[in-house]
Amino acid sequence: MEAGLMAGYNMSHPLAVFLTSIILPEVGKPGATTFDLTDLRKHNTIEHDVSLTRHDFSQGDNYTLQPDMLAALLHDTGTGPATAKTLAKSRIRRAKESAAAGVPKLSLKLAVVSVFNWGSALLVLGPAGIPKDHINTFFIEERSPLSLPLERHLNLFNYFRQGLRVLWHNYLHPVAK
Repeated sequence: MEAGLMAGYNMSHPLAVFLTSIILPEVGKPGATTFDLTDLRKHNTIEHDVSLTRHDFSQGDNYTLQPDMLAALLHDTGTGPATAKTLAKSRIRRAKESAAAGVPKLSLKLAVVSVFNWGSALLVLGPAGIPKDHINTFFIEERSPLSLPLERHLNLFNYFRQGLRVLWHNYLHPVAK
């Protein structure tokens, strides 16, 4: 997995090791060095409630993209790309929707996973903002909108920087109440 991240996404070795050390124990088989993409569906590991594009687990189908939810995410971006600030607006909206449906709040661990999932998206798809067409390609076509390998080098510092930007706008300085 480390080699794939470094080759495909031009990640630094420390970032690839860090992500591998988080993902494999959660979704891989004991001692595995790889995982199947379907392993990411295991509820309350990487996949979690309060998704911006999927229903919550208690609503039944938490795997299938919901076009109306994707449209709401894109609407939250306004006329520009998705940014840490607009993603926070979407996350806060979805947290309210989930709470109204009786879904429990995310655990601290899953809240951090959620924040860093979107931080990762910003890191890879557009550090200054994710263009709407890239969001559509990623979610509707389920593929990377970028040519791989990436030319831009991804490192551990920028991974945390993007994640902390999303965290800031979600929890420390919320953009919408």
